[in-house]
Amino acid sequence: MYKLLIIASVLFLASCNAKFQEPSSTSTYISVYPNFTNSDANVYVSNKSADIYEVTVYDPEGKIFTNYTVPNESDSNITLDLLGEDGVYLVILKTNTETITKKIIKNNAK
Repeated sequence: MYKLLIIASVLFLASCNAKFQEPSSTSTYISVYPNFTNSDANVYVSNKSADIYEVTVYDPEGKIFTNYTVPNESDSNITLDLLGEDGVYLVILKTNTETITKKIIKNNAK
C-alpha cells in the first residue's frame, strides 16, 4: 500500500510540473521502449536544436535513478538496466522550452 501511495504521489507531482504530451516542435523527440519490461528499457532522444537536453530517470520511490545529458544536434539511445524494484519509473526530458514525461512500467512477475 505504501508503494502505491508513493507512486501516486510521484505521478501527481510530475503531472503538476510536466506536460504529459508529445512535444509540439519537430526539434525534440523522445521514445521509451519496451513498455512493460522486466529488465532493460531504452530511451531514444532526438535533439535537432542547438540546446543541450537533460534526461532524468526516477525510480518507483521517487529517487533519482540516473541522469543523462543529450548533446545539441544529436541523437542518443540510452539503455537503462532496471535491476531495482518493480513499479513505475519516470523519464523526464527537460529542454529550454518544455518538459516531457514518459513512464516505464517494470514488472518481474512471471
